[in-house]
Amino acid sequence: MNRVEQLLKKIDLRGMEAFFMLKHETVTKQNVRYISGFTGSSAHLIISPKRRVLLTDERYTEQAADQCPDFEVIGHERHPEKKLREVLASLEIRRVGYETQSLTVEQFNLIQEGIPGIEWIPTIEVVEELRAVKQPEEIHLLEISAEIAKAGFDHILNLIKPGVREQDIALELEIFMRRNTARGSAFNITLASGTRSSLQHGVPSEKEIEPGDFIILDFGSLYEGYRSDITRTLTVHPISEKQREIYNLVQKAQERGLELIKPGISTEVLYREVQKIITEAGYGDYSGQGIGHGVGLEVHENPFIRADEDTELMIGNVLTMEPGIYIPGWGGVRIEDTVAIEEHGCRVLTKIPKDLIIL
Repeated sequence: MNRVEQLLKKIDLRGMEAFFMLKHETVTKQNVRYISGFTGSSAHLIISPKRRVLLTDERYTEQAADQCPDFEVIGHERHPEKKLREVLASLEIRRVGYETQSLTVEQFNLIQEGIPGIEWIPTIEVVEELRAVKQPEEIHLLEISAEIAKAGFDHILNLIKPGVREQDIALELEIFMRRNTARGSAFNITLASGTRSSLQHGVPSEKEIEPGDFIILDFGSLYEGYRSDITRTLTVHPISEKQREIYNLVQKAQERGLELIKPGISTEVLYREVQKIITEAGYGDYSGQGIGHGVGLEVHENPFIRADEDTELMIGNVLTMEPGIYIPGWGGVRIEDTVAIEEHGCRVLTKIPKDLIIL
């Protein structure tokens, strides 16, 4: 069953006759791309059993026709409400679902006021539920993205030394990935050294690497729309026994998580079992509230591994396992891999060694 057919089945079960989706410069969700294949920045999708329509402006009509052969591509002028009204009228329907997370209040008001006679049904994460289970071709693209990121990591290892600035390392990493078929970074690279490594999403700064630093590097590449996500924590000689202790503890917790990930396990149970290792060692107050998340067209997707989430994992989920310890004023450690869930467990896509690297 292809993606559109899966979506139609879901909306039918919810009593909807059609589904409306928006892609706009203000929308970060990649649901329109997932359903239609369209990569431009502006589109209105109407999915129904009768018609599959993509409305876009003159900038993208040719591109949309090429990328979306299974859709009727219709051009619109500055405001698309007239064309939307015509399409919906041709369907002779009343109940249309829409994505609350992909519309601003202003956008929804314009559509609602411009198209009377429609009952608009708000929905949350209808398409996201489909996206959580990756198809084989998606996992293949995620593997390639991870391979590019690994090559970038190997490339910058020789650059990391005392006196080099954090931001120069991050820049070289992104340039390398772009030169090696990536469209760019999967997200803003996290690189923080020394006491700054306690910042879970530390932005690369002008700080220079110093002897004895921990260095947290969280990065990934963007390839054909799919994003890898990996974190490694490095050290610069000389290091202390406490640094070794903290690193080994996080590595133990991360490896335990990888052992547990399999179809049928609850994300709440997974979180509890991994965090127990850190808590029993006395560092529970210094660990994050989330230790993993789905990865795909976006870097944070369903499912999420958190204390307040209880989702049963299934074959086809692709997610991260990334426990960490972050001690303000001292530093931090995080180890993260992206894995694909298979029949008997998980397969690691991010193949970078995890033993402590001392530079």
